[in-house]
Amino acid sequence: MLDVRLRGTYDAPSAGGTVRISNGRYEDAPNGVTIERIEALLTGTDRSVTLTSFRAATPNGGSIQAQGNVALDPGAGFPGRIEATLTNANLVNSEMIRFVTDGRVTVAGAFLTRPTISGQINVRALDVNLPDRLPGGSAANINVRHVNLPPGVTPAMPRPRGGRAAGSAGGFILGLDLTVAAPNRIFVRGMGMEAEMGGTLQLQGTSAEPVTRGGFEMFRGRLDILGGGQIGLGRRLNDNISLGVRQGTTANSTQATIDIDLGRNIRLQGATGADGGTSVGIGAQWDY
Repeated sequence: MLDVRLRGTYDAPSAGGTVRISNGRYEDAPNGVTIERIEALLTGTDRSVTLTSFRAATPNGGSIQAQGNVALDPGAGFPGRIEATLTNANLVNSEMIRFVTDGRVTVAGAFLTRPTISGQINVRALDVNLPDRLPGGSAANINVRHVNLPPGVTPAMPRPRGGRAAGSAGGFILGLDLTVAAPNRIFVRGMGMEAEMGGTLQLQGTSAEPVTRGGFEMFRGRLDILGGGQIGLGRRLNDNISLGVRQGTTANSTQATIDIDLGRNIRLQGATGADGGTSVGIGAQWDY
């Protein structure tokens, strides 16, 4: 239900009325995200918009609740604060990943330019199921027809893109102060791997210059992804999988490494060393 009134100018906007969502649903099937039974109420009070209430359910019966407000002040980057509480929330449920979590997360600051996400995520379950085969191939095999190219640009020339430093002055930067705690509930299976990991990871800094502290350790598991074959230095099996050797600086510190691009900004990296130690890490990366 919409009953909204917008007045003023871009520099001095004014909002009134309400937006009510009842029994809403959001679904992103390719990424395994489903949020249902959404109940939300937004209220405009002249120079601010308040999220009076937000309640939603996840497929496993978990819940998401949120509240907050945003000031209608473009000059200050629309400052505000939104707090969310996750209870047994199944945020991702796909063939590759199942992610269930508790936690409290806050997004505060200038939403348009530099908000900060903070809080703690307590992982109830993170299951990563690697497919037996990942898609390979090369982009060079794709028949691409270029149309409306700018003058002086040929298909072999990439379009110029502004660097991160060039856009950081007036661009969007996300501040990070987030703790991810998973005592022993991360499981990775598939492609000859079966591992259980746990630990605590702190994400600080910004999206432009993130700083991580802590990490996840392997408690138990096996890593049999090399199939008993030889490892070539820096060998790329296809566009998704690379093998390599990392030479340490001390005795018995050499490691055989594998880097798997799972797609959707998720990477899996593993290493097994001459000293018998094995490590596995999962990482996600987004560009802003």
